Amino acid sequence: MKGSHVCKMDTTKKVVLIVLPLLVAVLSISIWFSATAVDRTDGSVLFTFILNWMLGLCALEWEIYRRPISFAQIHWLFFLVFLVIAPWSQYLSDYRCWGYHATSDSLLYANWLLFGWGIVFLVVSVFPQSILYRMWRRVAQPLSKGKYLPIIKSEQRKSLDFSYSIFSYIALLLCSTICFVLLCAMAGFHNLFSKATVGLDGNNTQQLIVGVVFRAIPLFVFLFTVLGYKNSHVKRWMVVYASVLLLLTNFPTSLARVVAAATFGGLVLIFLPQLRKKNGLFILVLLVGLLVVFPAINVFRKETLNLGVALTSVQEAILGIPKGFNYEDFDAFSMFMRALDYVRDYGSTHGLELLSSILFFVPRALWPGKLYGSGTTIGEAAHLPWTRLSTPLPGEGVMNFGVIGVFLFAIFTAAICRYLDSRYHHGVADGLHFFYPFALIFFFVIMRGELMSALSVTVGYAVVYVLLLFMASKIDHVISIVKEKSFKAER
Repeated sequence: MKGSHVCKMDTTKKVVLIVLPLLVAVLSISIWFSATAVDRTDGSVLFTFILNWMLGLCALEWEIYRRPISFAQIHWLFFLVFLVIAPWSQYLSDYRCWGYHATSDSLLYANWLLFGWGIVFLVVSVFPQSILYRMWRRVAQPLSKGKYLPIIKSEQRKSLDFSYSIFSYIALLLCSTICFVLLCAMAGFHNLFSKATVGLDGNNTQQLIVGVVFRAIPLFVFLFTVLGYKNSHVKRWMVVYASVLLLLTNFPTSLARVVAAATFGGLVLIFLPQLRKKNGLFILVLLVGLLVVFPAINVFRKETLNLGVALTSVQEAILGIPKGFNYEDFDAFSMFMRALDYVRDYGSTHGLELLSSILFFVPRALWPGKLYGSGTTIGEAAHLPWTRLSTPLPGEGVMNFGVIGVFLFAIFTAAICRYLDSRYHHGVADGLHFFYPFALIFFFVIMRGELMSALSVTVGYAVVYVLLLFMASKIDHVISIVKEKSFKAER
């Protein structure tokens, strides 16, 4: 399969392309009939919601038809659920997220801007790939040739083998062990199983870095160990040991929900080939996760791990699906409107917030003018009691460059998605190939926002991944040199 040719229509794809719109339609209709304020709605506002609903669903169906998994699919799923269905539910029920009251005019304005975002993203996402490929060759071709990362031949994509020496795997497991010991020293072993007690996800930069590094290392050590299990160097005990360390340092209920989704969702995508080979299957699973798992594990923000609490929260999430969007976790649309209000009253940051997000690792002691995340800025300006808020990517565009930022961010986001998807499905498979499944879900985190915190976590995991690959490759290189010198000395 070359270029943008679509793959043949298999049974799974047919089923998904039929089931997905039916599921979304049933969900939307159930929201309508369970709503409590339908009689107070504006027909023009409903029209714009329906227009965006059709755009999001048709674009998602098209992307599923084209590819099994992609960044574009993640974008359209987020667009459909968080920027259309969730606000549709909140509007019909007169639910005011974070107390925000939206007028019909502001709802119309926001919906038309999001429609423009969707159209621009759709157009740019089918931009001629040759132009983006030339950009890649000029900027990062040395990396793609495997100067630092191990090249994995295309036929190895199916076997998923990493070939390192026993010393490399021992060094990786040692790094994972150190992370576990340090986590225990900082949080206590009995506090590693609930987000309410582990205490490593605060706003403090040092706390964030520690939380990312100490969890990312055991995750990718486990990945590399399992991928290398088929060769003679990795023993079964290594896989078991890496698995135990992964669960102890990344217990699902101790992680932020989006990080848990990226951690275990990425592993599932890698080790269950059907999810990344059958068109739309992954999106269906992710949609169920958003409707059931996402709200269900919310309880562990404040509660310690308890099986009874977990089962009750899952049951409540399933029964409350029609009204499940009427709470603050689905605040993306309202935060987009708050961003519009903020720029109207105070003006945009002229890109300074974007620069602060990109340079998240620079301490404020060295950069006193560094901005806080957009959600924090909006929350403080609105005098909200809770300022750790999420601003969706279109809202980030507004905060940085005003209304024109919506379209600039749409162009840039679509171009990156287009390139990464094409590189994964049609490009050279290098060591970064196995980060793609994790990056898909981290992109969902970036879409939800806020950009500064989401980008810091995503970049942190990516840097750890690359450094571990680099370390394993360097150890192998040193071992080969030592063996070669020893062989020459014996002769």
